[in-house]
Amino acid sequence: MRTESRRPAWLGWFYDLQIGRKQMIAMVVCELIPILGLGVGSTVVLVSSLRAQLLSQAKSEVAVTEANYNVKVNQMGFGSRGQSDNPVIVNAAKVSQQGQSLANDAQNQVKQILQNEVKARQIEYATLVSKDLQIIANANKNRVGEKIASGNLANLIKQSIAGGQQIKASEILSKEELSREAPPLSEGASSADALIRYVITPIKDPENQDVIGVLIFGDIVNGKLSIAENTLKAFGTGYSAVYLRYPNGEFALSTSLYKTFLNQQTDPQSRVPLPDTSVLAAAAQAKGKRSRSVLALGANLHHCSQGCPQSNCRTSRRCDSGL
Repeated sequence: MRTESRRPAWLGWFYDLQIGRKQMIAMVVCELIPILGLGVGSTVVLVSSLRAQLLSQAKSEVAVTEANYNVKVNQMGFGSRGQSDNPVIVNAAKVSQQGQSLANDAQNQVKQILQNEVKARQIEYATLVSKDLQIIANANKNRVGEKIASGNLANLIKQSIAGGQQIKASEILSKEELSREAPPLSEGASSADALIRYVITPIKDPENQDVIGVLIFGDIVNGKLSIAENTLKAFGTGYSAVYLRYPNGEFALSTSLYKTFLNQQTDPQSRVPLPDTSVLAAAAQAKGKRSRSVLALGANLHHCSQGCPQSNCRTSRRCDSGL
């Protein structure tokens, strides 16, 4: 016994139509297919193009964030070079090199110079250190005679002394070291570990050019919005942030600003963390190269680029809202 296969109802309806109507439907379908195909294809190409453009823009904007990050570093570099030739600073380093203590007047004079630098450059650290890593004078809480305990900072000082060259580096400032120095902190900064930009400049004896000490300038990034603010001013909207990276691979937010296209008339949100820091880990693993990703921040989808110029200490991130 043969069983007939059942046809779909719509196919049966089509078979029952007159030949003229079948031809008309076929013509309409033939007209619609290219139009729909072109529309869908154009949409796919447009979306892909816009995504590529946003990713490319986010990637280039990381470079702007990095440039803004380095502005203060370069300013400290110029300032510390000038003060390293200051006769008062040089004489203080000489006295310490000879194993003597500074007279009170000389001590106060050096401290005043360092405090003026902190105030003028809006930084937190200005410290004069001897070749044996003892503090000769500093701008904040009195630490005269104390030896530099931070391993990373001590290594940077030794490198500067050995090479006789200025060193610029970003490091993690522990909350213990922060407590010992007790500098004035920016609004929004806490007493927890912080990201700091160091400039270490050797002080040389003008008679023989031997290194007799170092001058340390330091600027804490945490709580300061100028880096992200300058980036947002350049591009109008987006998310710009700087993170510190611990040796164990964990990340902590140092500073950030977030402004969407729909809220351009309002002030940007500050200290907004990323919902997922795995994208930062990818940037650290890239070892100096920039990586890209797409993630949701709040109710918006963002195309992001992140770079870790110094993979052991910090990560810059820039995101733009889009498709």
